[in-house]
Amino acid sequence: MNTSKNLIEFFANTRAKFKGKFGYAFLGTLISVLPFAAILAAAAWLSTLVSWLFATILVFALALVGIMQVGHIRFIRELAESDNAPSLKVLFSGFKKETVLNYLFLGAVMTVIYLFSAALFVIPLLVVVALYSMVFYFVEHHKYDNYLEALRMTRIRMRRQKSHMYAYKSIFFLAYFVLIVLFVVPFIFSLRIENMAVQVLLIVLEHGLLYLGFSFITTFYSFANNNFFAEVLDYHEKKAIKTAKPEIEEKKEEVAEEKIEKVEKKPAAKRTTTATKTTTKTTAAKKTTATKSTTKKTTK
Repeated sequence: MNTSKNLIEFFANTRAKFKGKFGYAFLGTLISVLPFAAILAAAAWLSTLVSWLFATILVFALALVGIMQVGHIRFIRELAESDNAPSLKVLFSGFKKETVLNYLFLGAVMTVIYLFSAALFVIPLLVVVALYSMVFYFVEHHKYDNYLEALRMTRIRMRRQKSHMYAYKSIFFLAYFVLIVLFVVPFIFSLRIENMAVQVLLIVLEHGLLYLGFSFITTFYSFANNNFFAEVLDYHEKKAIKTAKPEIEEKKEEVAEEKIEKVEKKPAAKRTTTATKTTTKTTAAKKTTATKSTTKKTTK
């Protein structure tokens, strides 16, 4: 796999990778986003009755991010790597009892990190996004059991990839921002309408369009993330091979030297053996002659 040299090539590679697969991917994203859309919509309505309810439900929704995101990552990865469409059940694979608590924990940790970074203004948030936003991809690929270790390894692996990631993610962040602005302005306007039936109809319509727009952008965003993660893995594999090459060459040289030494030792060994055999024969001949002489004398 060739690493993209620029943003245009990156999006071209992403498009080629998912050509003809957008429709099914969009359906999967709609299903994956639906629980959050429903929870947030319910929170918005119920918050008019209980002021603290919206914040409580929002925290609950954000806690589910890890579980649903892992399932969506698997779904998009399988869609990219196979000609056969994966089952929609893959979207809910994060709810398996063996891993659900771990994903819940990691989702909660990431939520706290994002909120804390956002409170420190934009620049720290961008740094966190660069270093940790791909953690669920690393967890899904490497099957980490220790998720604090997963966060650490993600930070190390993404250290040299920040500029590439900022380049494509900034485009999607801008798209999300425009979508929110396009939603907020009509929403504020609809709240001023006195006719309750018209107001409810407009709000439902606006939420539906927001849901569709968000899912549409997220589908393309997931494609880009999948392709970027594949390029990151490819980069580190090539780097590992390049680092290992000197060691491999050194081992080859050692093996070659050992073979040369063996070849050089063989003639010497043969000469020693031949000389030993000759000496033995001479000694035996002398002994035989001496024995014969002794026998003759005795006979006489």
